[in-house]
Amino acid sequence: MLDEGRRLHRQGRYAEAEWPYQAALQELEKLPGPSVGLARALNNLAALYYSRAQYERAEPLFLRALSVWREAPGTWPPEAAATLGNLAALHSARGRFTEAEAMQEQVVADLEQALGPDHPDLAGSLVNLAETCRHQGKYAKAEALARRAVALLDAGAPRHTSLFVALNNLGAIYASQSRYVEAEPVYRRALEAGRSLLGDSHPDVASVLNNLAEACKMQAKYDEAEPLFRQSLAAAERSLGKDHPKVTAVVNNLAQLYRVQGRYAEAEPLYRRALAIWQAALGPDHPDVARGLRNLGKLFADQGKHAGAESLFRKSLGIFRHTLGEDHPEYVGGLNDLEQVYRAQGRLTEVRALRRPGNALLASE
Repeated sequence: MLDEGRRLHRQGRYAEAEWPYQAALQELEKLPGPSVGLARALNNLAALYYSRAQYERAEPLFLRALSVWREAPGTWPPEAAATLGNLAALHSARGRFTEAEAMQEQVVADLEQALGPDHPDLAGSLVNLAETCRHQGKYAKAEALARRAVALLDAGAPRHTSLFVALNNLGAIYASQSRYVEAEPVYRRALEAGRSLLGDSHPDVASVLNNLAEACKMQAKYDEAEPLFRQSLAAAERSLGKDHPKVTAVVNNLAQLYRVQGRYAEAEPLYRRALAIWQAALGPDHPDVARGLRNLGKLFADQGKHAGAESLFRKSLGIFRHTLGEDHPEYVGGLNDLEQVYRAQGRLTEVRALRRPGNALLASE
């Protein structure tokens, strides 16, 4: 049953994969004592829930799998390190970046010791660490890790799905620094690899379509971007459902495309849909929620709706300060947004207050 669950999981057929995973786990739990099989079954079911953004269900299973790995006979194997890496990825998805980075550093060290520094199986853990660093604005470290992962896979496993993931990650690192001209060809290579290895309807292919569309949009290639966004949205909704956070990312990006084209009436319901789903899936204090608030605030500011924009920007800044810190580019960018709203209204006293140490104007947020 485990093999059937893995097959369905790899194909992105998440709802169908749950039953064989659960059936395998029930059988293994009948056996006495901890076992490698039980640890694998717990990890796989947890990974499935993680893929569906069901983080509350995934976390206790990952923790239990780690406990079984520690109790099972023999040494700590690379598979156990992979479970720790999966738990770290969950922490990262929930905005717990400090915990995630520490765990992922340990995973990389464990795998380097077990496999050697040049083994292609190390690449997945390097990519996960790179992604966590990207979310924290540690772009130089993230780029070095992602480039190392791509090089390992190019040399040792050029047809492995991890190469697609590593390329997508490297493109995202470039895009996070507004290096869209560099990001676009990396995303196109990732899309070619993803379609070849996974097919057009896989959720990870939908993700890279979204990223490629975003890179085109940021270069003002709007006619190329919109059909890519729509392909991504259709594939993501088909494979993940309409309320998955990965679907929401596409919805948000399509809204941004409409905004930069001045299509405000089409953009606003998409922004609101994205924000509502992020709040429901991730809680009110996640950085993605802050990004959704900030994006809706920009839409209001573009239309001269200064009061609504100010409220949204202040809420987003409070979340960014708490989760990412005042030195993060997202927080700094949010301050600039709020400053422009104040300047548009001639509120220069508030502009000066924003730039004072401590930002007393935002202390209550």
